[in-house]
Amino acid sequence: MPAFPDRKHFLRFTDKAIIAPYKNGTALMFRLAPTKNNHLTDAEVKLTLGMSIEDNGKRVNKFYDLPLELAKVNTINLSWTLVHAIDDKSALYNLSLDDLKSCRVEIIAFVKAFDETYSNTVVARTSYTAEEINFGERYLPMYHRSDDGSVTILDLDKLNLTEKAELAVQINEVEASK
Repeated sequence: MPAFPDRKHFLRFTDKAIIAPYKNGTALMFRLAPTKNNHLTDAEVKLTLGMSIEDNGKRVNKFYDLPLELAKVNTINLSWTLVHAIDDKSALYNLSLDDLKSCRVEIIAFVKAFDETYSNTVVARTSYTAEEINFGERYLPMYHRSDDGSVTILDLDKLNLTEKAELAVQINEVEASK
């Protein structure tokens, strides 16, 4: 038995990020969920967009913060859907899937939380390339009440479950207006 327990799999992320309807526009979203019964508190997420663009005839890497609707939570009990609104302040504004691919976009997520079970800070990272971002989908619920209504059950098998969704502004319309 190892001297220290294996804590590297305390969070699970969706396999793909999505561009989904959000308020009167769209948003980049992905989900995470705890995979163990550890009590994770003071959780925060930082989201960064990395892209390769042409600047004065040279290919350069640029990085942009992607603000989240809710970047900190007191505790992660069920799933947490991270939401970056794509508006005129977003580095993703007016970018099509082809744009994301040609700029070799990568969205990098960094999660930090306090694990009360082991009394230490834990971190997790994931990233999504353009090929790992699906347009026009929405997440389906991944939890339900128990038969007797006494507890909420989190179904980790539904973490990646989505359905098609109509976007408020279709990407083709955005491209046509440029």
